[in-house]
Amino acid sequence: MWKRVLQWLVSLILVHHAMCALNLGNMGSAITLYVTDTDPDGFVIFNDLRAQGAGGQAIYWFYIGTVTPDLSPDPYPFAIEQGPASLENTGKIVAVVPPGFDPTIGQYIFDVVVENQANGDTVTAVVTLEVTLAPVFLEIPDNATIGEFAAAPQTIATATAMDADGQASDITFTIASSNPIGAPFQIGPVTVIGNNAVLEIQNIDLPGLDYETGPIVYELVIEAADLTGGTRSSTLTVHVLDEREPILITNLPDSIEISESVFGSIFSAEWDPPDDPVWMLSTSPANGPFIIDATGSVSVVSPGLRYQEQATWDITVFVGDEEGFTDDQVLHVTLLPNLGPEITNLDDTIQISEMSAGGTDIFVVQAVDNEGDDFYCVMFANPNDGNFGFTSSTNSIYVINSPVLDYETVDEYTLSVTCHDLGHATISAGTPKVLTVQITDENEAPIITNLPASVIIPEDAFNLASIFETDGFDVDGNPLHFTLTVTPPSGQGKFSVADTSREDRKGKVTHFGGTSRMPSATIFRDLMDTFYNSGLDASRWQSSMIQVYIVGGASMVPVSTLDASGWLLNGSDGNDGTVSISDNPAFDFEDVNQYTLVLEATDGEFTATGTLTVDIMDVAEPPVFVHDNQDVYIDEEQIIGTLISLDWTVTDVDDVLTDLTYNMIAGTYSPYFSLTGGINPELRIAQVMDYEATFPVPFPIMLTVTDPAGKKDYLTINVYLQNIYDNAPIFSQAVYFADVFDGELQGSPVLQALATDVDLFDIITYSIEPANTYFVIDSQLGEVTVNQPINSSISGDIINFTLVATDLGSNQDTAFVQVTVASVDKIHVIIDSNDRPYWNWEVPYDLATDSHVNNVVTNNQIFEKSRSFIYKLYMSNTRFRMTTDGEVYVAGKLMAEEEYILMYYVEDEHIPPIKAGVSMIRIDTYIPQMVLVDIHLGISIADFTTSRQDAFIASLNKHFKPWKYRISSIRSDITVSTRKLLQNTAVVEVYALKNDLTDSQDNVDKTKEFVYFVDLTEAMQVDSDGTPVVLLTGTDFDDFPVESVQPTYEIINTHNSYSWWLNTPEGNATLAIILIILCYLIIHMCCCLFCFIRKRNRSGKQEITSRENDVDKDQDESSIVHISENKKLIEKKKLSEVKNNVHGNQMADRTLKKEKPLIIQSTPFSTNEKHKLRQVATVEPNSPSKLSSVPDDRKDSVITPLPLKFMTRESHIAPSTHPRALNKDKKSVSKTSILSMGKDVTQSRTSLGSNRRGIRSNKFSRHDADNYSLASNVTEKYKPEGLKWY
Repeated sequence: MWKRVLQWLVSLILVHHAMCALNLGNMGSAITLYVTDTDPDGFVIFNDLRAQGAGGQAIYWFYIGTVTPDLSPDPYPFAIEQGPASLENTGKIVAVVPPGFDPTIGQYIFDVVVENQANGDTVTAVVTLEVTLAPVFLEIPDNATIGEFAAAPQTIATATAMDADGQASDITFTIASSNPIGAPFQIGPVTVIGNNAVLEIQNIDLPGLDYETGPIVYELVIEAADLTGGTRSSTLTVHVLDEREPILITNLPDSIEISESVFGSIFSAEWDPPDDPVWMLSTSPANGPFIIDATGSVSVVSPGLRYQEQATWDITVFVGDEEGFTDDQVLHVTLLPNLGPEITNLDDTIQISEMSAGGTDIFVVQAVDNEGDDFYCVMFANPNDGNFGFTSSTNSIYVINSPVLDYETVDEYTLSVTCHDLGHATISAGTPKVLTVQITDENEAPIITNLPASVIIPEDAFNLASIFETDGFDVDGNPLHFTLTVTPPSGQGKFSVADTSREDRKGKVTHFGGTSRMPSATIFRDLMDTFYNSGLDASRWQSSMIQVYIVGGASMVPVSTLDASGWLLNGSDGNDGTVSISDNPAFDFEDVNQYTLVLEATDGEFTATGTLTVDIMDVAEPPVFVHDNQDVYIDEEQIIGTLISLDWTVTDVDDVLTDLTYNMIAGTYSPYFSLTGGINPELRIAQVMDYEATFPVPFPIMLTVTDPAGKKDYLTINVYLQNIYDNAPIFSQAVYFADVFDGELQGSPVLQALATDVDLFDIITYSIEPANTYFVIDSQLGEVTVNQPINSSISGDIINFTLVATDLGSNQDTAFVQVTVASVDKIHVIIDSNDRPYWNWEVPYDLATDSHVNNVVTNNQIFEKSRSFIYKLYMSNTRFRMTTDGEVYVAGKLMAEEEYILMYYVEDEHIPPIKAGVSMIRIDTYIPQMVLVDIHLGISIADFTTSRQDAFIASLNKHFKPWKYRISSIRSDITVSTRKLLQNTAVVEVYALKNDLTDSQDNVDKTKEFVYFVDLTEAMQVDSDGTPVVLLTGTDFDDFPVESVQPTYEIINTHNSYSWWLNTPEGNATLAIILIILCYLIIHMCCCLFCFIRKRNRSGKQEITSRENDVDKDQDESSIVHISENKKLIEKKKLSEVKNNVHGNQMADRTLKKEKPLIIQSTPFSTNEKHKLRQVATVEPNSPSKLSSVPDDRKDSVITPLPLKFMTRESHIAPSTHPRALNKDKKSVSKTSILSMGKDVTQSRTSLGSNRRGIRSNKFSRHDADNYSLASNVTEKYKPEGLKWY
């Protein structure tokens, strides 16, 4: 058996070796190829010679080995062509001519060898080359001849061929090529005679032969081919012979048409060849009037042709030469009757101006006589008033030298033209044609009928008032356009002229009235009303005159030219131009007292001009304040009578300044001031003004100056009322009460004082006067803190001191403070022991105010024994509120994608109350449109119980790791389920977080990452109709089958050119408001940043002091839990700073990490000590921690940990937490015990407005939350065995 296996393996190896060995590819080991004895040099016999199988390093080279028959030393008719030796080398076998293949050798056998030059291996393939014989021409002439007029087909030569290895019938013949190309020859019939094939070579009709014009020598390549593809060719040269050509008439048409009036030659015949021919003709009918001369010209002779007698003739033309060749052809002649000439460019219509110059040609008549006869034309005019003439030699129509063309008299002429021929037999007239000549009206220059003229206007003339109306006239009724040029040039902008149609020319004489400046139009209208309403006969008042005064001058207008509305009844053609004063002419009689206006009226072609002289009349001018708008700055609370400094400079070109009077215009704020006139006017304060009253910034008052003529000018005063901080600040409470406890640390908060000041932008500073030993106050924030540790010796004492608030104006207010020092033993505090001290929720950002969020619970056993307890937020929050039963509600508008931290605690109704430590609530907002997905279930809401909800979320979390799903809401779907015939099925709105990192309080600073609804639906859908994926249809979902998954909110296509923001006024206004708010916020943030840096620099300069805890030496041996508060996060401190003070080196090398309390244990606790640890001093949320009794021998075992405090972003640095202060208070200890940290947060008290900074946000920063989480971790990590937490 093993032997057979071995044999099989050997065979397999051999086969594989054979397959992978060197070989010649598709040639194999032997191959048969075919060639013919006529194959040309380079003919490819085998094209794909390649080697393979020798590996990637092979170098192939091909060569020919043994050849049979052996023709050496003569060359062989084949060879191998190849590239350089390489792995990719290929070759081919080609024919070599000469010597070519010998027809007597029918077969060549040779070896093709490939050598791998990399190792010398060779492989041989045997090639059998079969030689087939091509047909052979046995007899074929080299030359042949043919006459140029030879008939076709005619055999010009024969050839005989045979095929040595085939049948004669298998030979095919073709004319392979010719020179020139397209020779008129073909292969004719082929006859088989024995083993020979005889072919005939013939000519063809087209293109035929022509010795004179075509080729006279043709070379034909005759090719014979057999069935094996062998071919052989031979060349036949054909010579074309010149032959005598017969005479022919080459251009005689079948028929022609001629006029009956024709005499002389009607046709000239042409012939070929160009010898001297003999011409004759005959006619049908006989004896026609036609002859032919020696040149072949056919002519009409007397008596001529008569259309009425014979309309057609057949002329037979004969031609012959001396060789006896003849030709004859028939010409059919058709006669045309003789007609008169026809005018080709009439009828027509032209227009000429009534102002056309005499002697001008206006039209040239064009006529044609079909027979070619000479002709003449004549013209007749209607009406025949002699204005037009006709030149026969040129057939031109012209206007006579002195025409009387008048559009208004004759606007159109009809000119009739007739042409006559001059034929030999008859004279015929053509058809009369008409030329209509329309006379066009000529534009004439306009005129101005009422210029030159002059007007007088006052230098204070009304702006835009009309001063003159130019009367333009155009005889053609064209509208006129007016322009003007003013001299001197400074007056160019003081006047304007406008075109005035009849419809808007009402009140042509509406100029200026008397000194009252009443427009004269009013006087004019009153006069007209008087005339029209007087009941007078028209004959009595039409001849009357209306006199209208134009400031010293008068204009007389005939009443007969006006109607009751002031229209011109006669003399107006609607082409008047109104000259007006410009909007702000600023005439000055003292500068220029006369202007010359050149007015031009144009109809677009012609222009009329006229001159209007405008005289300026001197008028009294008003006084002018040099500075008519002034700003003044006045401090508030100025006494009555205070003088206000103003620039009273006034100019008046007409009056003495002492004659001017000054007045104040009554207004809202004028009662606060009084004005005294005279040469030196004065403005004084009449009422005391308070900055805090409702005065705008600035507010205006108006003053006037009036000259004796009543002309005025105005002075605007912009009053800026300045704040002088005259109001004292006021404390919110006259008396403050506070409690502190013995053992309070330096920096512990005591109370928050608040003072307000009605003075805008005032700044209040706080102080304690006189300075107090135990307490200090923040001068900016008003927060009272402990200045030095409060000794238990003053427990029960009451400390009184006075607070002073001072503003920028040095105004002050005081408040009395009473602080009671309480004993720490009177406080009952417990540590929080909730199962979930950290609550982590998510809500939509668009929840309405008062919407319910969630609730917290407590499992504290002490609270369970109490009759009742309540929940409280540790610090108030503007976004959320908590009820006493632990329910959390929305209290204000939420921001999208924001994190909120709430701190709360629980207390009962004991006095003093028992309080739990502070717990944390984290609430993150999300945008529901971006994250919510609807999952339609196949069960109803009633069946979707709480347990099933938990299982449903657990299944989703299981299948879509690491996402963490949450239920937002559950609603009913009234549509019929696709999988079950149910209605009112449950629709679960869900969202998902990318991970559960934020479930732990340790990661309270981490950002929650929500999964977008697009990713959710893609993960849970199969297609867009909501079909769930296989993962949602497994056994995990049997209790709550998933029907479909869809986005909760409809996907909105945002690719729309319409935008509410950009395309509506409301949107634009909203954008503007947002931009204003953004600018305000940026400025506000910069101010806050400046205040923060300033406050931080100030706080860093405070002196840091250490603090020692007072320990009662008489108590039993026990350990202590000490919890301290501070406004600053725990500072970093190296263990090396306290290592020398500790007995033992177990913790010496530990380095305290940032934001962790110092916890050192050098010796283990005894059983009694562990028992004592259960008697823990607790922390009350609103009070600092106290030390309980410590036995003397264990006193040195306690190292007070660094304080821990959660602060808001506005918290300042408390003095006792600065790391430089720690080195001042080192104490030697014999032992150290585990110290645990309680969780407590003291609310930062901030100033409510005394320094105009406003109330700061109470929201904890993530940095504060980090410290809180860190404290909790440390507590759990270092909790000693047997220590019970509450």
